[in-house]
Amino acid sequence: MAKKTSKKSDNEDTNVLLIDQNPAVQALTGAALGKAGIVVVSLAEGKNALKTALALKPKLALCAHDLSDCNPYELCKQLKSEASLSGIKFVLLVPETAKEKVRSKAQLAQIDEILGKPFKSEGLRKLVESLLSSESGTAPGKPLAIMVEDTLLCKTLVKFLKGKGVPLVTFSDGKSINDATKKSTFSACIAQFSDEKGFEWYNAKKLGALFYIGNPGNGKAHAGLPEGTAIVERPLSVSKLDNALANFLPDDEESDGPEPLPLESGEQSLLAARISAAVYERLLTYEGLKNRKWDEACSAINNEALRICRDYK
Repeated sequence: MAKKTSKKSDNEDTNVLLIDQNPAVQALTGAALGKAGIVVVSLAEGKNALKTALALKPKLALCAHDLSDCNPYELCKQLKSEASLSGIKFVLLVPETAKEKVRSKAQLAQIDEILGKPFKSEGLRKLVESLLSSESGTAPGKPLAIMVEDTLLCKTLVKFLKGKGVPLVTFSDGKSINDATKKSTFSACIAQFSDEKGFEWYNAKKLGALFYIGNPGNGKAHAGLPEGTAIVERPLSVSKLDNALANFLPDDEESDGPEPLPLESGEQSLLAARISAAVYERLLTYEGLKNRKWDEACSAINNEALRICRDYK
């Protein structure tokens, strides 16, 4: 039986459906979200969650991972497949220590966020308000598959794509992708790995377009690419990713511009070497240093270093 755990005003619609058998979680959630004017309807069991959601049309569902009568991953898929629930957000509640273990499975089920238990009222409220404020009116499309060997590069891509609101799933190797494509399909695949690995895992029907991140002029690695592969050359930049993945990224709203991608270790070394060489050459010929005009000399060095950084692509 559904139970309201926050007050509802005459002009409010139901915002959140909570499925959790723990009375303490129900009370905490209702109190935390109720303070923000968010209405919560709670269920102790998952078997009636779909029926209740179809009747109440919630904007967001919070669901415990350990329901005895319901698979939360399948429930998420069911909710998002209903036309009348288009755009519903789904948050999985799991123990904090289990978040990383379930992340890939959650991504495959198109779960929007994972919240660790125990959670604080303020953290829950901010997460829910953030998801409810999303203006996306449609359910997420197929996720992007990412198999990137370089750890830093992978984290950079994930941050960039999540910032764009793109659903994605990361994989460590071809076998894990093969296992995933037995049950799911993807909009596209982004790959980067060492030269000796092949592309036997790539299934165009299941993985969509293939984008390979490679080094300029690396013919050996590029020779074995499947036909139709789009090569995105390093070093990466926001503009390169925007251009390559234009068909898979939502239109940007007006903003101050995207956050620049961090430099990879090799790029950082190259840029530092350029700055060092230019500064050394400048100091050798600069009269201000020769005449002990320290402030003037240091200002010139700073300007030279800044120019090199700004010119770096």
